[in-house]
Amino acid sequence: MKALKFILPAVAVLAGIAGLVALKAAQVQVQTQTPEKPLQKVAVVAVKAQDYRYHVMTNGSVAPRTETALTTETAGRVVSVHPNFHDGGFFKAKELLVQIDDTTQKALLAQAEAALAGARAALQREEAEAALAKKEWEKYGKGEPDALVLHEPQLAERKAAVLSAQASVDKAANDLERTKLIAPYDGRIRAKLVEEGQYVGPGTPVARIYATDFAEVRLPVSADEIGYLHLPLGRDLDFDDESAPEVTLSAQLGGERIEWPARITRTEAQVDPQTRMYYAVARVKNPYDAGRATPLLPNTFVDAKITGREAQQVFVLPRRALRPDGKLMLVDKQNRLKFREVKVVRTTPETVVVGTGLEDGERVITSEPQVIIEDMPVQVEGGRKS
Repeated sequence: MKALKFILPAVAVLAGIAGLVALKAAQVQVQTQTPEKPLQKVAVVAVKAQDYRYHVMTNGSVAPRTETALTTETAGRVVSVHPNFHDGGFFKAKELLVQIDDTTQKALLAQAEAALAGARAALQREEAEAALAKKEWEKYGKGEPDALVLHEPQLAERKAAVLSAQASVDKAANDLERTKLIAPYDGRIRAKLVEEGQYVGPGTPVARIYATDFAEVRLPVSADEIGYLHLPLGRDLDFDDESAPEVTLSAQLGGERIEWPARITRTEAQVDPQTRMYYAVARVKNPYDAGRATPLLPNTFVDAKITGREAQQVFVLPRRALRPDGKLMLVDKQNRLKFREVKVVRTTPETVVVGTGLEDGERVITSEPQVIIEDMPVQVEGGRKS
């Protein structure tokens, strides 16, 4: 029994040692390694120098080229009006728009013409008497004849009476003509202000009309953008002049964007003292042409795209490529990120135009990496051309 007391612990120790050796032999050797960090992906464009036409975006409201307040010059009752004498009605130049009762004016003209005829007859009689008096003096008289003898004062009086009567006829004819309100140009009625049968006095407004040959839009242009355009500063241009800058006007109407071609024909005489803006005036020819799907009505608010100068061999990139510090990010041949200082000649909400600092084929980053460190390796997603 004493022997077992010592043998059993020894056996247990040996068994434990044997188990540890077995576990050690069965243990799998595990290798550890640091995981590789993925490269950041960037979108790029491959640049190429190109000729580029500048455009300046602005806007304004449409106005007629000419607008007139049509008023009466004589008193009377309106006896007839043009068939289209209503708001929005069209008319042609020299058409009769409003006729005022001319009975009185016709009577006065007839009286003036009768007086003129009488004055001319009296002058003829006086001329005959003067001729007879001159013959009698030459036959019976001696020395120089007196002016009264030759009827010179009487002739002068009769001639003056004829001139006065002629002036009365001219005035009466002019008053008669003033009973007719004639269209001064092809146009449209903005507002009708009188009705047929209404009595009017001199100076009564009868309508507001405007010309339809051209519509105009006053377009503000900042001093910074003047250099991108060929504006006719200090001179006027004809609409068909090839040097007149082209403009595309557009407006959203009925869910569709409608466009009208126009040209800059002049600039205003001064810079706006509050905004420091220049104002260019664009004209649209025949804004009511039957061939147009949509006429260009006064007071329509339109966007304007003015065609400007052409830049030679510049790089045009998406606006997002330019960093706030004015630099670009490029990917070099080793696919590493590089910063580049460039000369920016113009920026718009959509594009940036670079004059110098780039070469054809270089890849400019157009996305924003989460981490930006110069010389860090990147993964390029695309390489489309700008």
